Parts: sequence; structure tokens; C-alpha cells
Amino acid sequence: MGAYDNDIAVGAATDVMSVTPSDSTAVFFRQLFITGAGTLKIDTLDTVGRTLTVPANFTLTCVVKKVWATGTAATGIIGYA
Repeated sequence: MGAYDNDIAVGAATDVMSVTPSDSTAVFFRQLFITGAGTLKIDTLDTVGRTLTVPANFTLTCVVKKVWATGTAATGIIGYA
């Protein structure tokens, strides 16, 4: 087997936690699981303030740097770090 660089944005999650949306706190998740439908405002690696409408029990496979309180109505957000 050859050696490889384990880029933080690639690969399996090493931790999972409940996410409390915040307009000031930066986070880093490889993906989110949203249990309650609604709007979700996030910052990704490339964008700031992206707003999505997501259904219940939805998996967002995207690197997320922030989950905004303002603009987020979705509930039960779980982050995979």
C-alpha cells in the first residue's frame, strides 16, 4: 500500500455531534444530517451565506464552515467532522 495525504475535507468522519446554528461560531464538518425540514443557511469552503431548503432526514454531503442561526429553520442538525 502506498502512502497518501489525508486531506481534512476527504474521507470518513472521525466524530459526530449535534450542531447549534450560530451567526458567530465557525465550525468544520464534512457533512450534515438534518432531521427536521426547513431552510439551512451555511458557509461552504467556497461560498458565504448559501441558503438551501432541505427535506426531513436529509444528508448534505458538502464541507461546511458555518451553520447560520439567522436563516436556518431546519432542526435536528447533526455534523460529521
